[in-house]
Amino acid sequence: MNRTFALKIPWTSYLFLFLLGAATFAALWMKQGLLSLFFGAFVLLIVERIIHTSYTISSDGYLSIKQGRFQTSKKIYIADISSISCETRMSVGKFYLMRYILIECKKDHFALMPVREEDFLATLFKYNASIFVDFDLKQTK
Repeated sequence: MNRTFALKIPWTSYLFLFLLGAATFAALWMKQGLLSLFFGAFVLLIVERIIHTSYTISSDGYLSIKQGRFQTSKKIYIADISSISCETRMSVGKFYLMRYILIECKKDHFALMPVREEDFLATLFKYNASIFVDFDLKQTK
């Protein structure tokens, strides 16, 4: 059975989309057609990527990372995952702007932001119980 997890959208993405939308509106207001077309296309690309990002754990032991329709999906064999850690960006004390799960494989590493982190990790551990975990999920919330 395949399990699919959606992207947890950080509030910084909402802020970025709002600023790009405002820039698009301002360019339209000032009758700058080419600039407004550029900003509008950029907004559409970002929204499309946010909506269509998903992480699928398949029953044959692969983690598939899809980041929109215009980018190729990546497949990771779950047995190749060596460690998982929880990372934060731009933190001051216990407050932070962005939190993600860093998955390190033998050759590469990936930053994922699934909606239900506990279920995502539990499903990964079903396929590979030897993954080294570098954080306590309860403490980082």
